[in-house]
Amino acid sequence: DLKSINIDWIGGEVIIKSGMTSEFTETNIRGSYIPCYYYLDGLDLNIKYCESGLSHLKTNNTQKKLEISCSTSVETINIKTVSAKYSVEMSSVDNLLLDTVSGDGNIKVQNIKSLDLDSTSGDLTIESTKIENMKLDTVSGNTTINVNQTINVKSESTSGDMKLTINDSSLIDTIDFDAVSGNAKMYFDGVRGYNLDFSSTSGHKNLLFKEGSDPTLAKFNIEFDSTSGDLLVDLISQL
Repeated sequence: DLKSINIDWIGGEVIIKSGMTSEFTETNIRGSYIPCYYYLDGLDLNIKYCESGLSHLKTNNTQKKLEISCSTSVETINIKTVSAKYSVEMSSVDNLLLDTVSGDGNIKVQNIKSLDLDSTSGDLTIESTKIENMKLDTVSGNTTINVNQTINVKSESTSGDMKLTINDSSLIDTIDFDAVSGNAKMYFDGVRGYNLDFSSTSGHKNLLFKEGSDPTLAKFNIEFDSTSGDLLVDLISQL
């Protein structure tokens, strides 16, 4: 069984899903054929579809699809793309690392210990039961996250927006959003109150889900730091 999957992919599509055995296929979608290289380093599978000196035009005109089926024993999935869209659908993975320039992503993984996103303009949609720690770093890409439980969320963005829905707030420790002009919409179950540290030059806050006032009520922390971004905090029932 594999321990990790590491992918370097230029353009096209990357699909990873659970399976009884570990296997992968590549399909040339458009353009001239550029070889796909792979090698095993112990229990680590490395797959590369790239070529030095590729022009931007050739990158856009050369598209490949990579489909991977892997067992649930995989601990780490590392995806690096230029413009390829990607999707991961599994029951669990310890570490999910996503690094893309303009590729859009769709993640459906029930349990993730650590999620790390680095994106320039690609959008990301996530559905999960539990993500312990999230680190999101975007320039203009938007993120939409629907998770049942999480502990820590740290998001840094230039102009990308974030929509975060947490159905069970019992485990939350800190949500930290740092942006220049990016906006944040956060929806919670309303079971717990929260402490808000809001800092913005011209942004506005709209707290329809009020900050907790009962000192005996366990609270989590929201830290919002932006130049002109807006913050909305509301109940899930108002979605």
